[in-house]
Amino acid sequence: MASVMSIDDDRTVVAGGPDGAPAANTESPEPTEPEPDDFNQSNAEPPEEQVPIRMLLKELPWIQSIGAGIVAFMAASLAVAGLLQLDLLVGEGEVFDPLIPQLFGFGGPDADIEAPGVFYISGWAAFSAMFVEVSIGLSQAGIDIGANLFGGAEDLIVPRAVYHAIPIVIIIGAGYLLAKRLVPNQRREGAMVVGASLTAGFLPIVALATLPLGYALDLDGVMTYVGIDTITAILIAGIILPMTFGALGGYLYGRQQRR
Repeated sequence: MASVMSIDDDRTVVAGGPDGAPAANTESPEPTEPEPDDFNQSNAEPPEEQVPIRMLLKELPWIQSIGAGIVAFMAASLAVAGLLQLDLLVGEGEVFDPLIPQLFGFGGPDADIEAPGVFYISGWAAFSAMFVEVSIGLSQAGIDIGANLFGGAEDLIVPRAVYHAIPIVIIIGAGYLLAKRLVPNQRREGAMVVGASLTAGFLPIVALATLPLGYALDLDGVMTYVGIDTITAILIAGIILPMTFGALGGYLYGRQQRR
């Protein structure tokens, strides 16, 4: 009978056969390393379970989404108004008043016009930055025209594009933070839905903000109403803007979750 000898490195050596033949060395097969793909799959963390969109909308804490939309609108409005005031102080040394003749083109720069106060101009500036034109109604002529506040003010130093960029950047940031707070493990589609949910707060504050911004003034004997059209504001600033760029903010957060 062959004698068998074991050694420490898992190899089995046969010392001799029954017929005195030289001993045969048999080695146990060395363990094979897993293929790179197998290794990665076996050691990768299991993916986070993604919540279906319908369930996500049902369980979403809408109070936080509404609050985020309101805060985003207020932040954008204040930022635009503050930058406009600073812009006018640097350029003309006066706040808001020089804008009125330049904006509407009635009577020239020396026209005797009782200019609206800071509140009205700030509101019009905020909506103009959100791509909503100021509505100008000439009652006696039956004419209703629209004008963007930043398109008619020639003395502004800050480029018009900067004013338009302010609400866009703020909404994107709000959508990003909202997705990060409410669905930290959600990716792409889910994060986009959560980011766009700030529309639930943005839309009603837009509608309410248009109501006190109507102003009647006398332009060279013509009674004129200046304000923001509520329907247009709701469509552009209340729905399209926050839904588009809020979703973009959520997408940017969800994209990071893929890495």
